[in-house]
Amino acid sequence: MVLATFRVSVRLAILMVATVSAAQTFDVNGQTSSTSSAPSKKPGTQPSSNDTGMGWGASIEVAREARAAQTALQHGDAAGATAHAQRAVNAAPQNPDLWFTLAYAARLSGQYSLSVDAYRRGLALKPSSVEGLSGLAQTYARMGRSAEAQQALDQVLAANPSSAADLQLAGELLLPTDANRAIDYLQRSEAAKKSPRTELLLARAYELTGDGESAHKMLETARRSAPNNPEVLRAVASYYRDTGHYDQAIQVLEGLHTKDEHVLAELGYSYTLAGNGRAAAENYSAAASRAPRDIEIQLNAAQAMLNAGEADKATALLKHAADLNPEHYRVYALRGRLDAARHRSGDAIREYEAALQHLPEGVPEGVLYPIALRVDLAEVYRDAGDTANAERVTKEAANAISVLDVSAAARPEFLRLRAVIEMSGGKVDSAEKDLKEALQLEPRNNVLLLTYANLLWKTERKQEARKTYQRGASD
Repeated sequence: MVLATFRVSVRLAILMVATVSAAQTFDVNGQTSSTSSAPSKKPGTQPSSNDTGMGWGASIEVAREARAAQTALQHGDAAGATAHAQRAVNAAPQNPDLWFTLAYAARLSGQYSLSVDAYRRGLALKPSSVEGLSGLAQTYARMGRSAEAQQALDQVLAANPSSAADLQLAGELLLPTDANRAIDYLQRSEAAKKSPRTELLLARAYELTGDGESAHKMLETARRSAPNNPEVLRAVASYYRDTGHYDQAIQVLEGLHTKDEHVLAELGYSYTLAGNGRAAAENYSAAASRAPRDIEIQLNAAQAMLNAGEADKATALLKHAADLNPEHYRVYALRGRLDAARHRSGDAIREYEAALQHLPEGVPEGVLYPIALRVDLAEVYRDAGDTANAERVTKEAANAISVLDVSAAARPEFLRLRAVIEMSGGKVDSAEKDLKEALQLEPRNNVLLLTYANLLWKTERKQEARKTYQRGASD
């Protein structure tokens, strides 16, 4: 009975940490960078016939497509910008700036492979382009390929050692592996251009080196930089979440005088991490009421209701989200999770497989989300007695996680997922090592505690498992 409870509790929470509200643009150590590396040359600038190698009429068409790409970017239509930029480079493949425009738009639309290819094509034509190298580094960072991102940034900084944005990204990338080097880069970035985001990254770096006093000072510096700016305060709350201080994150967000749907969604996420499912559901529900056309908020609200055990309310929200976009991957994923909770394994498997089929290359939830989805699906296959497919999906998850080098903020969830995969393969010692490291980073994370309790139960340490489970259930 206790083991069954462990499984249900872990499954109900398994995608929550990997899923971050789309409103959260201030991930202090997440995959999202505050820099954009948008092309320095306006895409609407008409290329000369020497640039394109084409006649005047063709150049006019190229310029028209380039202007359309720029307009789409200004209106937040990354997919439309990508389509226009693709037509422009098809007509003028010798123009590196057009390749960089395509690469930038593709990254914003989550088409990472296309973005990498376009940056490489542009750099082949213009090898010394700092803009191209910086953009390539940011795409690699979004893909969780930190080593390649750092390599590209090294070239950028060799050519332009005072670039505040690139120094900031270099410091952010180094946080998980070398906090002291990260501090050096971030201090140089702050010296070049003061920024609350850089100050928050510095606070996180000092925290990782054990210098709590400097971390606190830097955090206060960031707050003083813009004491009434809600975006900065949201960034401060994000810092508290990243460092496991969920109550303080909640306090900062609750203290905002005006709470739009995005702040309410962040409050819901913060309450989720703090283990308060009821408050999380209430805030997500309020956010969903204010933003009935925002599918991400609707889906997050449905997920929060599932976590709170409100299956009927989750079903209603999920139906509304499906009306907005029936092919959305998270619509399938959450329906699968609902079916799994109701022990309808066949339906859950169909929904999870459909979610994987509809996954775009880049998702707002980050590079760990597709892995979490596969881990969840493998467990359902196992429950259904389909060992072969369970092993197939687990192998896919293992292959995907083996090439990642995630940020510091994502590391606890990375370790948790890797541990679950290791447990599936019988590598209990490795799994326990990963979970202990994750719990050192986030000792109050109830999803980690429940996962560790499950491991303890499976290894016959039942008394310790019960204690750990109670700790996770009460947090």
